[in-house]
Amino acid sequence: LNAQQTRMSVISNNLANVDDWKKGQTMDASLWVAKTGLNAQQTRMSVISNNLANVNTNGFKRDRAVFEDLLYQNIRQAGGQTGADTNAPNGFMLGTGTRIVATEKMQGQGNMIATENALDLAVEGPGLFQILQPDGTLAYTRDGDTNAPNGFMLGTGTRIVATEKMQGQGNMIATENALDLAVEGPGLFQILQPDGTLAYTRDGSFKLSQNGELVTSAGYLLQPQIVIPQEAASISVGTDGTVSIELANGGGNQQIGQIQVARFINASGLESLGQNLFRETQASGPPIVLVPGEQGAGRIAQGMLEASNVNVVEELVNMIETQRAYEVNSKAISAVDSMLRFLNNNL
Repeated sequence: LNAQQTRMSVISNNLANVDDWKKGQTMDASLWVAKTGLNAQQTRMSVISNNLANVNTNGFKRDRAVFEDLLYQNIRQAGGQTGADTNAPNGFMLGTGTRIVATEKMQGQGNMIATENALDLAVEGPGLFQILQPDGTLAYTRDGDTNAPNGFMLGTGTRIVATEKMQGQGNMIATENALDLAVEGPGLFQILQPDGTLAYTRDGSFKLSQNGELVTSAGYLLQPQIVIPQEAASISVGTDGTVSIELANGGGNQQIGQIQVARFINASGLESLGQNLFRETQASGPPIVLVPGEQGAGRIAQGMLEASNVNVVEELVNMIETQRAYEVNSKAISAVDSMLRFLNNNL
């Protein structure tokens, strides 16, 4: 019985060290040795789950659990004397189990994803961006150094920290409506809200109010205010935002106003209000009001509307990718549940 108990300790330690680079023979407290194996594999499952949870995290580098065997109890020294002229060819050492000593960041290159955002940057090859933290110290976007000792860090998962408005140009749709306007390039129309504050929009489907003012579909005034007189036979808007009318009965042309557009240093920082309107925030910075076509501002296209910049095919691919990532994370939960069920049923 004692011999079989000792053999069980050896087998338990071998099982505990199944992922170690060095597999050894080990100690006599078989239950304790097996416990170290369970703990190590549970920790490894946490590492794997964190990798799966961050499958869509930009610049994330996966972790690999690093195992090592624990101390050995030396029962008989290898090469020890067994007789007057004989030595033991093998030692008798019992291990005490295994543990995870580090998590290694695998610094291999991730896939490159095209975003069409001029401020999205990626490093092709070795290197890290330097980030200044609030306390004045530098941090880096790729964690770890392959030439330095590994730390033991367990990730706690992932989260969505923001939704970014992709400000790419949508397709231009011809409407043959003189009041439909579109901005070709950067810039937003300025809209006066009922509370007196300005909002901004790319939706140029303007209408005429009862007073001849250009307004949005919700009745909000375009700024600077444009009033079309009743005697106007036709309306013309130039690429620079100049608004002219052709007077009825051969009254000639008359310029009645100038449409301006607003640009922002960080247009993605604008707050969405609904009704196709955005509001200035601290993150967006103040508006830079420009004449269309000047200083990088977009030009005005009359009789056109800008469609959504959503790419249906790309969104369907993203939806399938999200579904697969969800299924993979569900598999991780199922695996942990199976491990716990095994413990409950067998221990």
